Order: sequence, then C-alpha cells, then structure tokens
Amino acid sequence: MQGMGLIGLLVVVLLVHEMGHAMMLSWYRVAPKGVALGVGWRLFSWGKWQFHVLPLGGEILVDEEEILRLPQLRRLLIPLGGSLANFVLALFCRMWLGKQLGSASEQVWVLVLMDLNLVLGCFNLLPLPFLDGWTFLHYLDRLPQWVQTVMIFFEVLFTIACLFWLWMQFEGGWPVFHILMG
Repeated sequence: MQGMGLIGLLVVVLLVHEMGHAMMLSWYRVAPKGVALGVGWRLFSWGKWQFHVLPLGGEILVDEEEILRLPQLRRLLIPLGGSLANFVLALFCRMWLGKQLGSASEQVWVLVLMDLNLVLGCFNLLPLPFLDGWTFLHYLDRLPQWVQTVMIFFEVLFTIACLFWLWMQFEGGWPVFHILMG
C-alpha cells in the first residue's frame, strides 16, 4: 500500500507542476493543446489529457510559435510556472506541518508530499534537455548578452544549490526511503 501511496503522491505532484504551467499559459491567453502525464506508452486519453505508463514526467502541449510571439518576460515565466506551483504546494505542506494537524502517519505523508514538490520543483529548473531550466535558457536568446550571462550564472548557482540540497536530503535519511523500506 505504501508504494501505491507514493505513486499516487507522485502523480499529484506532477499534476500540480503541469497545472502551474497551464495557469501561466492561460494567464497569458495561450491555449494549451493538451496535457500529457507520465512517459512511455500511452495508457489512455481523455479529451485533451493523455496518461502514460510511468508517472515520471509530463508536459503541456502547446504551439511553440504562439509562445515565441509572447513578450520576452512572459515567455520566460511560463517554464517557471510548474516549479512555482510545486514550491507553493510545498509551502502549504510546511504550514500544515507547523500546525501539527493529523496523526503521525498523516504528517509523514505530508512531509513526503512537501519533499517531492521541492525535489521536482528544483530538479525541473536544472538546465538539462527536456526540463524547464533548459526551456528557460532556450527562451533567453533575445535578451541582451549581459542579461543572459547573469541569468546563466544564477542558473548554475541554483543547480549547485539544488544538488547540495538533494545530497543533504539523502544523507539525512529522506522520508521517502523510510516509507519504501517500511
């Protein structure tokens, strides 16, 4: 049951992330073509939604030309919308934990939900292909060179900070491992 609960939380975290992108798109009046949750073979579709075998990713399907017509700042904020949604949900989880509501096992699950949101939010901002950080850097092309340099510098600092934070999580006994190991 614990493994299925963790997969359920992962699906929720991915859904929140993709809805963060969708909210940014709707804020700028760009209609998404669809939402794909998971990777691998498509299990089924429901309207504009596609569900795939492995809940390890997702994407909002958009018309790239429509995105490129947006002003520069709006174009840069769209890839950040998913991680921003994850960070907001992690903050709500932290506030819930601070109030010490629920049983000890419920608090562990909220802690895992908070950690998964933080990990996904940080990981997606890394400048790697197919991640939001890469898309963010791709949209930097029309900014002045000095602004691009500063943003790349902060992206590298952020990457180092994320890797350090993840290392500290694993060294400190990340709650997800405790749940999986029983």
